Amino acid sequence: MAISLMEAFEESKRIALARLRQMPPTLMVFGEQYLRELDAIFGPDPFPYGIKVNATAFDMAQTFSVQQELTERKQPLDEIFPREIMYREERLS
Repeated sequence: MAISLMEAFEESKRIALARLRQMPPTLMVFGEQYLRELDAIFGPDPFPYGIKVNATAFDMAQTFSVQQELTERKQPLDEIFPREIMYREERLS
């Protein structure tokens, strides 16, 4: 189920980004220029999905959580994410 959910989110994002690039919002001043700058800085996917690509953000969130005493410790990623998602990441690498 985790894989199906991840694939659905990825497809939804792909469709949304394609639609955005075809027709930038008309209320967005300089929308096309903004999208070009966004691509130049972040590449074609400004919000990548995946564990490895977001490992720094996960680590930072866990650091803050421990510092604020919301959690006792940082957890290894394999304790947070379903096993099938971890295996999928390894296969795609």
